[in-house]
Amino acid sequence: MKEVNRMGRIPESVIEEIKHAVDIVEIIGRSVKLKSAGRNYLGLCPFHNEKTPSFTISPDKGIFHCFGCGEGGDVISFVMKHRNMSYPEAIRFLAQEAGIRIEGDAESDKSFERRKRFYEINSLAGRYYFSELYQSAEALAYLKRRGISPNTAKKFGLGYAPRDWDGLLKAMEKEKVAPEELATLGLVIANKQKGYFDRFRHRIMFPILNRSGKIIGFGGRALGDDPAKYLNSPESELFHKGQHLYALNFLENKEMKILLVEGYMDVISLHQHDLPFAVASLGTALTQEQAILLAKYKKEIYICYDSDKAGILAAKRAIEVFREIDCTPQIMRLEQGMDPDDFIRHYGKEAFQKAMDNALLPVEFELSLNKEGLNFNLPKDRILYLEKAKRLFIKINRKLIRDEYIKRFAKEMDLDEETFKNEVESLMGRKVRKNIPMRKKERKRELKAGLEEDVLRYAMESRAIFDKIKGYFTQDILKKDEAMELADFITCLYDEKDRQKINMDEIIEHYRLRGEMSAIIDSIARKREREKGVPEKAVDEMIMRFNRAVLEGKKQHLLCEIELLSDAQMEEEEKKRLMKELLTKMHQLDIELKI
Repeated sequence: MKEVNRMGRIPESVIEEIKHAVDIVEIIGRSVKLKSAGRNYLGLCPFHNEKTPSFTISPDKGIFHCFGCGEGGDVISFVMKHRNMSYPEAIRFLAQEAGIRIEGDAESDKSFERRKRFYEINSLAGRYYFSELYQSAEALAYLKRRGISPNTAKKFGLGYAPRDWDGLLKAMEKEKVAPEELATLGLVIANKQKGYFDRFRHRIMFPILNRSGKIIGFGGRALGDDPAKYLNSPESELFHKGQHLYALNFLENKEMKILLVEGYMDVISLHQHDLPFAVASLGTALTQEQAILLAKYKKEIYICYDSDKAGILAAKRAIEVFREIDCTPQIMRLEQGMDPDDFIRHYGKEAFQKAMDNALLPVEFELSLNKEGLNFNLPKDRILYLEKAKRLFIKINRKLIRDEYIKRFAKEMDLDEETFKNEVESLMGRKVRKNIPMRKKERKRELKAGLEEDVLRYAMESRAIFDKIKGYFTQDILKKDEAMELADFITCLYDEKDRQKINMDEIIEHYRLRGEMSAIIDSIARKREREKGVPEKAVDEMIMRFNRAVLEGKKQHLLCEIELLSDAQMEEEEKKRLMKELLTKMHQLDIELKI
């Protein structure tokens, strides 16, 4: 950490150095969901209630301004107002973020020494795990089985946490590290009856480094039958999972690409095969902070997630995160059932690079997904594909790019380009005039009924209830991205840990720096506090509401198909037959909705 002298007041030169060292977009982006707007960023103002974004950040000038309430200033002004800090407190906070020590300032000195101590402890823990690796034949055999060479293991500082409950505790005691310090960093866990015990046991250890090369946390991969296959350090003063990426410290300026993957082993295997631009999002859904961090490198970004259903869903969500900041990644599709580690070990570097060359832009990727399982000889499949394509194209804000996709698509599907283009533009018009107000109205009714919050609240109450309702974690029920993300996190907690319920404090802590998640989490927390427990009758009533919401979603889909079929140009007899099928389905749905 860099040191700067201070005599009396903090010199202006030091303040300017701090302001230039921090990224105003990164600092504000932790609490405000941002969208790219050319060279600037837009978001909803955190200082007053608004529905239309008027809060603007200019990274070039290092300032923000809200055209709604008039609030504005530099990064220090934002921290002061948003965190309710004094001017010196805000400067100390930003100096700590930038790794700049204000020498002679008591608070800065204290913070500097504390963080320095934490880095030292993490470094000692990393050395301990590394040394233990070479004492474990099982751990070495695992790495060999995964094709990891000794040089690669050394490069990434891989280690092993032994089975002992106090292996790290005893080793750190010799280094004069107190258990309380280890607990603060999440390396050990406090137990009222037994004192402290090691968090990581019988695991391959992956040190997580910041861009300066300092260890900020650890990930551990179970070697036994622990239900928590992967375990990360908890959030701490050094480690905020949503703000870092694994192996970003290895990224070199000469590389013109960044490859985003899901897991530690994917990254390590790709690096070993001389693809040193792979990074991972630390076992969590990609956050906006991570996306902004990657976009700042001004390189081509590739997404290569696992090829299973969960990986495809994660890729689609990552696309939306990048879209929010006006960044266009390319998406790789690997052979079914393979992850990047499997693929490169089986087929080699050349085949992987070929897959990169064949990567798809987001629109192409989603079209390829929409096409799967359809038979274009069947009119209903063709109509469904056209409808999904139109709804995909209206997401493209840039007219020139949208028109180019429409041109290509019309040619591929043997459509009249002008007619198809008019239909897309007509749908865009309806989206503005009709669909958006309707969706807002629908969402108000849903939020009034508390459907999204209730399904998540009930799922947290017990594993039994979660098992009963997890099948309803779908877009028909959870329409907001925040609700779906929280559902994924709850599922992960149940999947990875042997637990019977979810602690609300853990949810709050996990998302404490995610401002866009606060509304739904606060609502759930209030309801949990107000309504102690969940009676079985309430769960049954909830499931009835779920089923109704699913049926209503199907009805809306059928209405779209009927509308499309009405405008379709085909033989009259075939159109009548298909229309009869759709109307029969609609009648059946109406009956089910009345029951």
